[in-house]
Amino acid sequence: MELTIKQIAEAFSNHNFEITYPFVSDNIQWNMVGGELIIGKGNVIKTCEQSANYLKTVETTFSKFLVLETDTFITIDSVSDYIDQDKNTSKVASCDIYKFDSGQLIEITSYCIELGKEN
Repeated sequence: MELTIKQIAEAFSNHNFEITYPFVSDNIQWNMVGGELIIGKGNVIKTCEQSANYLKTVETTFSKFLVLETDTFITIDSVSDYIDQDKNTSKVASCDIYKFDSGQLIEITSYCIELGKEN
């Protein structure tokens, strides 16, 4: 299946990681600003699978999903609401900047912060 760079980025930010794997460069770098730097396709997939396992246990709703596109970059600014099995809630704002080269995802920079109840 062929996807545009916009579709790849949207799928990744929507937590549909698996369909993006064929488009992830072997040498990808994922910088979680203020957190870890993940290098290599295998490590990125491992991180995605861990996240996907957690996300199976919560209900996710996006209240904001803004996509900005250029020829080689996609930026997604989003706000997600999560509800776990005990009805605990959290709201997370994130901005993901995806860099592509020849249709391959080569770099992700992610900014993420948990928002208070009033936001």
